[in-house]
Amino acid sequence: MNPFRGIEIDGLRSSHGYHTMNNSWNQNETQSNAPKRSNLQIGSQAGEREFTCFQETLGNYNPRAWRPRTLFSQFEGSFLELMTNKQGIFLFQMLLNECEDEQLDSLVQELLLRDTKSFVSAAYCEEGSTSINKLIKRIKKTIHAYTLTGLLSITLDCLMSDNTAKTVIKQCLDQFGSRPNEVLYENVILHYMKLATDEVGCRSLNECISTISGKQKITLFEKIVDEAVFLSNDRYGNYVVQHAMILGHDIVTYKVMQRLCGHFTQLSQNKGGSHVVEKCLNSSSFGTDLVVGEILQTKLAPFQLARHQYGNYVIQAALRNLKRQRKEILYVSLVKALKPHFPQLQRYAGGKNVVNLIRTDIEIPYQCWPEY
Repeated sequence: MNPFRGIEIDGLRSSHGYHTMNNSWNQNETQSNAPKRSNLQIGSQAGEREFTCFQETLGNYNPRAWRPRTLFSQFEGSFLELMTNKQGIFLFQMLLNECEDEQLDSLVQELLLRDTKSFVSAAYCEEGSTSINKLIKRIKKTIHAYTLTGLLSITLDCLMSDNTAKTVIKQCLDQFGSRPNEVLYENVILHYMKLATDEVGCRSLNECISTISGKQKITLFEKIVDEAVFLSNDRYGNYVVQHAMILGHDIVTYKVMQRLCGHFTQLSQNKGGSHVVEKCLNSSSFGTDLVVGEILQTKLAPFQLARHQYGNYVIQAALRNLKRQRKEILYVSLVKALKPHFPQLQRYAGGKNVVNLIRTDIEIPYQCWPEY
């Protein structure tokens, strides 16, 4: 996959001459120009001792006296080991901050093009993800941003489903412009269902929903709307539906509510689904009409929901919104459907809350209410 295909590079630079519209970093050039590997093998016992001694020596240096070019040459070929080592990440970050453009090109070439699998794997450890996040900040205004997002997009669903690795994707979304991130969003759209139904993935997907724009945003929202019923029933997917309703504005909320018509009563008895139904009730007068109208279609539905551990919150939200929106006919109809069941509702914690809410609204004991 060529991450540069179809991309016009405006305002980006690669100081070492790697204007890669023609993918000039081909395999032969990469191999011929590959820097020689350092003698410092951090993974070995001898290398660890050497590295520790070097760190102790480094601690005696005045930072203003450091010579990044000399240090860069010494560790060239071992940047991956350096960025994933608990002691080495400080030095790696220092080299990132101080290296010149030519050195940065060499570092990126080594990390991203020599052993891509190992580089991506580094995102799953704390030291590696911290180093990659620093790298992202350093290359955000260069053409290397396209190289990095193209590489990460290959296993994007796995990265976004890991608590540590997902920070790398979020850093890309926060630091890079929309164009370098297009390839990430394409794969988010491709794997949105897997992400939405994963404990970590749903949070990562919501972060994408917050930053995605243009046609890709419309496409992602359309897919979420199409699967709104399934996602609203899912323990993690319901958070994605709620987030889309918040950030998608009225049009997305309207489409979600229409898709959920006929499912409000069932969703109200599901922990995640009840939150989605409450979002519908709180979103607009239209949403209140849809939800309450459906609940009143089934004679025992108001009672069943009022005593339910999750459904009672939906009934309370319905009563509050009906009163706030001055929908007297619907309010009276809902109360009338609940009134015969007040004695039974008092046996349930949720039901008791519903009864108390109604009594507070009317300000007289329910036994004294006149017949409607």
